[in-house]
Amino acid sequence: MFRSSPERTLLGHIPVRHVLLVVLLLGLSVTAVLVLSLEREKQAVEQAAPGHGAAGRSPLARARTDVIRTSGILFGLAVVGVTAVIAYHNYRSVGQVLERTKSHARNILESIASGVLTLDARGRITSVNAAGYRILGLNPRHTLWRSYGEALGLQPEIRELLRMGVDDAGYVQDVELARPGDASAGALVIRVSTSALRDLRGETGGVVLLVRDCSEVADLESQLRHADKMASLGTLSAGLAHELKNPLSAIDLNLHLLVEELRAGQALPQGATEYLEVIQTEIRRLNAVAENFLRLSRPAPPDLGPVDLGEVLRHVLTLVAREADDRKVEVRADLVPAAPPVLGDEGQLCQVFLNVVLNALQAMQGGGTLRVAIISAMDGGRVEVQVADTGIGIPPDDLERIFDPYFTARPGGLGLGLAIAKRIVEDHRGKIGVHSTLGVGTLVSIHLPMTAGAAEGKR
Repeated sequence: MFRSSPERTLLGHIPVRHVLLVVLLLGLSVTAVLVLSLEREKQAVEQAAPGHGAAGRSPLARARTDVIRTSGILFGLAVVGVTAVIAYHNYRSVGQVLERTKSHARNILESIASGVLTLDARGRITSVNAAGYRILGLNPRHTLWRSYGEALGLQPEIRELLRMGVDDAGYVQDVELARPGDASAGALVIRVSTSALRDLRGETGGVVLLVRDCSEVADLESQLRHADKMASLGTLSAGLAHELKNPLSAIDLNLHLLVEELRAGQALPQGATEYLEVIQTEIRRLNAVAENFLRLSRPAPPDLGPVDLGEVLRHVLTLVAREADDRKVEVRADLVPAAPPVLGDEGQLCQVFLNVVLNALQAMQGGGTLRVAIISAMDGGRVEVQVADTGIGIPPDDLERIFDPYFTARPGGLGLGLAIAKRIVEDHRGKIGVHSTLGVGTLVSIHLPMTAGAAEGKR
């Protein structure tokens, strides 16, 4: 399918240059025969001159015989030569077409984004394209002509799918798997398909594995599900918060008036004062919960402007310094002095970092280390802020749910802090991600866009 159709001539698919070559060689052969024939005839006439008698016919006959023999030999040599030239040319043309076809097919396989891996009937890997090496995490130097079991030693799910194909036990289509990736990139979501590798006769001679990296698609699907969930919960939260705030405000106001009247009449007993303070504290807490509901359902649009992340983070660390001391947590701040400003709302970003830092402190019950760092050299005109703790870590099953509203693993928690933080970051056209290992700690990465002037200066 990669070869163009050859030109048609009057003699079919034989090229014109071959026809001209045959005519030229035959012309040369005929010319040579005629020259030799004339020379032989001349010698025969001279020998048959008067005086030789009848004996002169014998040399003439011999001369004609020699001419015929010579003509046959020359014609045979001409045919052999033309055949050899045509055969060599065809061999060379076929070789060139084969190389072009192989190169074209190789370029196609190397250019596609999906990974392709082929096995022979014995289960040995015969070919892998560049995307296959990258997605499957294979080493090009130790892959080809090895068994799939050795090359894919740490990927049992893929090994099992290939085993089914080699044993002719069945093939699969778009099976979604999770493959461990780099520490910085997290796990990869891949979709695997297998099919039979057939030859020209239609016989099965191996297995073809097609693998696609669907991490970005899975991330987008997760964001879409999260957005749908936030929209439905936001509607519920808005109604609930509205219904709570009005009676809470009335209770708080009337309680304040009651306390003033009681104190105006006589001094309140110590126990009554404490009871009233508890009531006021709980009312304020309920009011804060209602405010969080409203903030989650109807977040205020950010008032965008240049923000110095270093100043914001120093302010946040000052606010949590007392709690860090109480928990025996060492705080390490690696704030770049000349970090480029980001485009954001300073108050909302302060709330994001405060929520993240408080979660990190609460994960270190027995002390530990909190590291806050700014990484300014980011591609795409973004600044990265990392908040890392040495706490208990997050279980893998909970890691995908930590940004869901009302999900919390902490007793007494509301599960709104990270949900609100994620919404604010997304409103700033940023991105927030979490990587965690049980018993080791958690790393939260927040990417925020630079201001236009700072982004231009980075180019």
